[in-house]
Amino acid sequence: MPAKKKTREDRMSDAFSKLYCVGKARSGMTDEEVADALGIGRKALWRRRKNPSLFPFGDVLKLCALFCWEDDEVMKIVGLYCVRGGE
Repeated sequence: MPAKKKTREDRMSDAFSKLYCVGKARSGMTDEEVADALGIGRKALWRRRKNPSLFPFGDVLKLCALFCWEDDEVMKIVGLYCVRGGE
């Protein structure tokens, strides 16, 4: 049986997870600290990490500042946000 083809949401989640992990490691923050900084619970953060389209754009900008993402990383995140239609 062939492997399941990845959807756009799967690719978006994978790309976001990589950037999130790099940013979190660079900042030295825990998931709990990130959730507190965003003003959400840890479970909500976990759900949003698995489905990045649930992040409001303001929270995406907060993550950019918290994780000190570089310009290319910010552009990838903004690109992911724009793909979903900028709700």
